[in-house]
Amino acid sequence: MRTVAIALGACTLASLTSASLVDFSKTPTSAIVPHRGAFSIWGLIYTLLGASAIVLASTRAAPASLLPHVLACVALGITCVWSATVTRYRRVATLSLAVSALTAWASVYGVRDNLVYSAAYGLFAGWLSVATTISTGTDDTRALVVASTLVGSASVGLSTPWPCLSLLWGLVCQRTVDRAVVGSIVLTIVAIVGSVLRRYVT
Repeated sequence: MRTVAIALGACTLASLTSASLVDFSKTPTSAIVPHRGAFSIWGLIYTLLGASAIVLASTRAAPASLLPHVLACVALGITCVWSATVTRYRRVATLSLAVSALTAWASVYGVRDNLVYSAAYGLFAGWLSVATTISTGTDDTRALVVASTLVGSASVGLSTPWPCLSLLWGLVCQRTVDRAVVGSIVLTIVAIVGSVLRRYVT
């Protein structure tokens, strides 16, 4: 268990370090890139991921499964591929983000009963979904509607609001606000309410 915790901490640090080395002035632009302040959410995500590693290392009783934590390590490792390719190989970078997002989503399933893990992995999965959408380079804000529908449906299905919260942050920080963005915000809020009700009421 401690080995996985150490790996989680190391992968978190590797992901943070590799991202800090990216020259974002050379990255592809898109009309759906939110204000720069929106990316401050990474600070919260990395903090929670680090906290997850500490909690996992200090827990005496072994969790039901270590697989979600291993998957989180894999997802973090794949973000390093994005950092290495985003300025030169856009398709590879987008594909790596998509794979990382899917892996992060898989990690959410097994940690829904732990607040720290579910918040860390859920926010991580949701923001990677936002990043994947941005990385496609589309200027069509309707892509955000698609992202909101997919993330919202998955969040309700998994009974966890965390992925939608990071998506909502990206939506309210959009530079362009049109009907598609407003609709995406509404869809995301409905999904948050639905996931909370499904988790704590039904």
